[in-house]
Amino acid sequence: GHKGVGIDNMNNYYDVRLKLFRRRLIERAGATFIQGDVCNGTLIRRILRQFTVTHIVHLAAQAGVRYSKINPVTYGEANVMCTIRLLEQAKMVKPVPPVILYASSSSVYGRNVSIPFKETAVTNKPISIYAATKLATEHVAHAYHSLYNMRITGLRFFTVYGPMGRPDMAAWMWAKNISNGDALTLYEVSGAAAGGRGGELLRDFTFIDDIVMGVVLAIEYSADYAIFNLGRGQPQNVSLLIRMLEAELGKKALILRNPLPAGDVAVTFADTSLARKCLGYEPKVSIKEGVRSFVKWFKQYSPPKLPRNLTYVNIDPDSHPGSL
Repeated sequence: GHKGVGIDNMNNYYDVRLKLFRRRLIERAGATFIQGDVCNGTLIRRILRQFTVTHIVHLAAQAGVRYSKINPVTYGEANVMCTIRLLEQAKMVKPVPPVILYASSSSVYGRNVSIPFKETAVTNKPISIYAATKLATEHVAHAYHSLYNMRITGLRFFTVYGPMGRPDMAAWMWAKNISNGDALTLYEVSGAAAGGRGGELLRDFTFIDDIVMGVVLAIEYSADYAIFNLGRGQPQNVSLLIRMLEAELGKKALILRNPLPAGDVAVTFADTSLARKCLGYEPKVSIKEGVRSFVKWFKQYSPPKLPRNLTYVNIDPDSHPGSL
């Protein structure tokens, strides 16, 4: 089997203690963890020389649609420039470069009205800075494939949730709101913004175990060049997530309803037929099972204490809005 080497700069976009919690699990599993930045070409070059690297799974990025409006430069640097620097180092590995897999996003589909979203859809009108940087990443990846014959796969993730997920995503934010008796915000859309469908947002909630399965299958497949949707393929009204969180937490939610912020999309809905055909991807976890698993973890999670000597990247001292 393969032995993993993980790299993370441990920035404070969200609670560093959660990143430390994950890091310790990774190290207990026998993987090597290196605190560093994929933007650091010298570090990446050293790692590629020190280890025999067959695959690079590039998940490092600045996430979050709404925060990209507040701090757009960070997104350009982290999502585009860091990817270029990583690929520049990878292309020089002899005799052949490692197979590259990178994280893209369902956000690249923007307000596409052809639903479900297929990988062949035209994606030339991003509506957020985040989506624009993810599209740029896809274009950069294709250029490196064309120029240097590198084997590269892009994975468009759809509304991932589950244990150890990001605290700025809906499942965690709303679980925290409900537990604390605080109001949560439920965004709604007009008919025009939703392509004729007004009302609640639809999200293709995809449990983390199914996403991990998809990534592993993509590693095994190692396409010459491909982009795959990884989603559940069963979009749900976001109020269903609230009801399920209420049931698992045993408390009712206080709900504030607001218009959808600029840059967010009304619907995410993955057509996973290509991933099913090529990878054998078969998402198995229902939203009911997934929410139950997440809440069980959420109730038990206790953040570790930060060591005094731990350093991390401070990307912005201000708070930032959450994501769906």
